[in-house]
Amino acid sequence: MAYGDSSGSGARALVAGSVILLGACLDSSDGPGSGGSGSNSALCIQLESKLRGCSLLTEGELDCGFESDDERCQAQCALQSSCDSLEELFCSFEDPSGPAVLDVDQEVIACWSECMADSSFECDNGQVVPGDWVCDLEDDCGDGSDEVDCEGQLFTCGDGEPISDSWVCDGFDDCSDGSDEADCATAFFTCDDGAEVPMDWRCDGGEDCSDGSDESGCPQQAQLLCMGEPVGN
Repeated sequence: MAYGDSSGSGARALVAGSVILLGACLDSSDGPGSGGSGSNSALCIQLESKLRGCSLLTEGELDCGFESDDERCQAQCALQSSCDSLEELFCSFEDPSGPAVLDVDQEVIACWSECMADSSFECDNGQVVPGDWVCDLEDDCGDGSDEVDCEGQLFTCGDGEPISDSWVCDGFDDCSDGSDEADCATAFFTCDDGAEVPMDWRCDGGEDCSDGSDESGCPQQAQLLCMGEPVGN
């Protein structure tokens, strides 16, 4: 099974991976309206213009940063896609149990599949899963092959519990003793009630402070659209 399959779970994997990654492209840590830097800024402007021209973006400021080749590749595919194909991708993501991607140009599927090829993992049973699902202590393949040979990719908590190395210093206490968040150089935002949350949770669209002060005074952020409704809502 490959991401390029135009039916069944392969297409749904393509859709999920494509929209999630494109969403990451439009959600950088540089801050709303920053547009990233260098050539990324020009690519961001082009992508925003494309999505707005297709009526696939809400009003508001666009966060845009491309920190990996995968993200830049996805953005280039979006620029080459028709408005109908992009909306089909976004709407199929909204209803993953519905029909597979049948109305998207094969050239578009091939482009997005190629972007994801380097970041995917092929299980022993032939299924393909996103690369960041490997060694996350969950059997995503169904045959356990994504959790084999994970030495060096796990973090041992102070109490001996193993967790994925990618969970260390992510702002969450994944270890029961909190050792995965110890000694992390993380900036914090002080809520109006005195509590602290990681600074990158400020203006991320979710109220992390009990009083909602981390989302107070934030600019409206643009979102991807499906049939006029924000994707993921």
